[in-house]
Amino acid sequence: ENAFDLLSGPVSASREPSGACALREAADGRVYADGAKEERIKSCEHLLDVVAAGARARATAATGVHAHSSRSHALLVVSVEHRWRDVGETDASKFHTQIARLTLVDLAGAESMERSHGG
Repeated sequence: ENAFDLLSGPVSASREPSGACALREAADGRVYADGAKEERIKSCEHLLDVVAAGARARATAATGVHAHSSRSHALLVVSVEHRWRDVGETDASKFHTQIARLTLVDLAGAESMERSHGG
């Protein structure tokens, strides 16, 4: 299995392994795709545009059940960072940070062989 960055431009139709991102584990235990694009989101509309761009880059194919069935898994990680300073703190470099992460996974279609290919 290979992980491809769907936000960094077109992924070749053959999904060449040379274009894949290596999966790594950070010191805090978080798993990430090394080299994958991180997009700073500025609005809800911007978030929807980024998700749509990734969805367009996914591999899909027609099956006997669906006209456009995903042939690849997809992973979207939304990180929200909250920063604040203590009351009265004047040094701009001194602040607290809290990060929350939401990971959404869409597994590739798993239609039964009989339903999707007529047996």
